[in-house]
Amino acid sequence: MNLETFRELSDPQVLEENQARFRREAKHYAEAIKTLRKSKGLKQDEIAGLSERQVRRLESGEVYPHSSTLNKLAAAHDLAPAEYVRQLAAMVSVAA
Repeated sequence: MNLETFRELSDPQVLEENQARFRREAKHYAEAIKTLRKSKGLKQDEIAGLSERQVRRLESGEVYPHSSTLNKLAAAHDLAPAEYVRQLAAMVSVAA
């Protein structure tokens, strides 16, 4: 546990604010994942190891990608995982 966890447990307002911030950030990354996929001409069902439903959930911001998911997305884009994440982060920083 860290200090922020204690704050969330003791103050529902802090928890609500942190959850809202997480949802906003997830939405920005979801849009970046979608934009990058489309820029490479890939369809949602063309990501090896991920179902179309999984990609749709990622791109809607419903779920946040795990490292294994990022590895699969990077491979589909012919990028190293670190480079894929850098490109996403660059897209998110421009959008923010």
